[in-house]
Amino acid sequence: MKWYRPKNPCPECKTFAVRRCSDGMCTGCFPHVMDEKLYDDARSWDRKLYMPTGPCSVCGRVARRETKNNRCTHCLGVINDETLLMMENAPDTVLSLLDAMRLNLRVFRTGLPGNCGHTGFKLVPTRECIDCVRGK
Repeated sequence: MKWYRPKNPCPECKTFAVRRCSDGMCTGCFPHVMDEKLYDDARSWDRKLYMPTGPCSVCGRVARRETKNNRCTHCLGVINDETLLMMENAPDTVLSLLDAMRLNLRVFRTGLPGNCGHTGFKLVPTRECIDCVRGK
């Protein structure tokens, strides 16, 4: 996607904010458009992460995102040392999503294959399979 800085201020927000070439959308009027620009810039500079201006739709936090798949690092980073220990020491643990939420855990495992066919642990905030997130 291409971007440009206009010669005249936006009539709506009165700023010289960057605009998108395809439709002229102003990043000052539409902040989510700025996230697209930051994402495009990070990809063109071969950066692994970028910082969006708006919150994640899943966790509601403003956190860095991966440029590879545009996933929130907070949602992906919920796996802490305690969680890893539990996953390594008790890999066959069956724990429902509701139980994991009640116990304030970061992962759950039903033991049933998901859409991807994996039966491993899944992230509570996104309900994504950890194996799929890690690209296995």
